[in-house]
Amino acid sequence: MKNISYTLFIIAIMFTVNSLKGQTSKKDYSITCTTWDCLETNKNKDATIKGVFRKYTPEKKGKGAGHMFWDWEVLLSDGNAVPVSSTNPKIKLRSYEGKKVSIKGLVFYGIVIGSDNPDEQSATGYRIDVAEISKEKK
Repeated sequence: MKNISYTLFIIAIMFTVNSLKGQTSKKDYSITCTTWDCLETNKNKDATIKGVFRKYTPEKKGKGAGHMFWDWEVLLSDGNAVPVSSTNPKIKLRSYEGKKVSIKGLVFYGIVIGSDNPDEQSATGYRIDVAEISKEKK
């Protein structure tokens, strides 16, 4: 009886492991954005974003004039730029400066400066959260 219980236990573990393997989902970056309109249409979705990777250029006028809120941005084909962020230290963003790139990541829309505390100042907008980046082939 002990052997049967042990065998059933092993089978249950194997079934659970195989079930969990089937549940892993790969992110879908089939949406490709090159313009601001595309980003707005696909906010908070995974996408591939194509443009020119460059150092962030702070605004010259207004409340945020001269402030470096982030380090990098991608210039889209319509002339608009969107901030780029990566929390993966293995991705060396500096090596892509001035290059045409393809970024796989999240088109984040939400609080990009500050916090969600209503007593603090914050700014809502778009940001690209990088999962992968590569140079575009010419």
